[in-house]
Formats: sequence, C-alpha cells, structure tokens
Amino acid sequence: MPFHTWLPEALSESPAAGAVDLTGLLLKTGIYGLIRFAFPLFPNATRAALPLLAGLALAGLFHAAWSAYRQDDIKRLLAYSSISHLGLVVLGLAAWNATAWQGSIVLMVTHGITTGALFAWSP
Repeated sequence: MPFHTWLPEALSESPAAGAVDLTGLLLKTGIYGLIRFAFPLFPNATRAALPLLAGLALAGLFHAAWSAYRQDDIKRLLAYSSISHLGLVVLGLAAWNATAWQGSIVLMVTHGITTGALFAWSP
C-alpha cells in the first residue's frame, strides 16, 4: 500500500482519450482477473488470503481517499478517487458473499462510466 502511485501522474499527463481508456476500462482488468480466474482456480488459497486482501483494500481505500482530499488538480483528484473506489470494490469481493459481489460489480460499471465521462469533460 499504496500500489497505484503511478496512476495520478499517468492520468494528469495523458490526453483526455487516454485517461478515459485508462480509468474506464483498464483499471477494471485486475479485478476482472480476480473474479474470473484467481478466485475460481485457487479457492482454498483465496479463502486463506481474504483477511489480507481486505486489509490491503482498506489501507488502499483510506490512503487514496486522504490523498484525493489533498489535491488541487481535478485530474489527480479523479485519479486518487478512482484508486479509492477500486479499494472499495476489492473490499466487497473480500466480504465473500453474493450481495457484496453484486455491489462490487455495479460499482465497477458505474465507476467506469462516470469517471470516463468526467475525464472526457475535464480540461
């Protein structure tokens, strides 16, 4: 923690189309990999690692939220808030129940749409 320290710099320096692609699509691929491949292929290891995953998700969530609070640049603020939102998604997956998983997937979809639109709008 924090794992995505490269993201605010990449999003603040990239053009709008690159930022939309990065936040709207590419940030979700890691979580898709967890849901689609890692969890089904390694169920015993997943259950053993859930407390660690939840702890890392909480640490990333709060660290990124605090960093977002301190930003003056809108692109960096959106980047840190994206990291924080994805920490919330991982925390929902670590809860290991159907309702939390559905909420995580809905948050991923809405986050992709809204942050993509915000980066397309921002100067």
